[in-house]
Amino acid sequence: MISCNARYKGLVTKITRMLHFGKASPKFKEQYRQTAEIENVMAAATKPGVDELVPFEIAKKMYTEFGYPEMWKVHHQGGPQSYTNGFYLITPDTHQIIRLHQCYGYNPSITGTKTEDGFVVTEEGPLFITYPIHFPILESEAEGIKFTRPGLLEIT
Repeated sequence: MISCNARYKGLVTKITRMLHFGKASPKFKEQYRQTAEIENVMAAATKPGVDELVPFEIAKKMYTEFGYPEMWKVHHQGGPQSYTNGFYLITPDTHQIIRLHQCYGYNPSITGTKTEDGFVVTEEGPLFITYPIHFPILESEAEGIKFTRPGLLEIT
């Protein structure tokens, strides 16, 4: 796992990429896909005027559906980003109403896998400001929004 913070014109965002040395098992690939799917659905639900608890609760539900009901407690799920290293983490006690043009970064994780990219809230859906370069592409769709996300890079 490679995770880093990146700064562009002052805005700090986060990026996580997953590499696997050798051929990954089908089970591990599926776990990674599920992790990415949680992030995509959270991003699709991040709309102006919506409480941040909506994508947070969606993530909790998806962890349960994928067979990891307590996993959301193991690692924070992210939140709005800013001109500092993080702004605040969304929790049941810490949340606000999502604003147009706010930058967010979610980072769901299922032990051994994690995904994370930054995006800006627009009327049309999330506009990702980080995206896969030199990584396989993982495509999916949530709420009618097409996602092109980084896949698992296998080094064989």
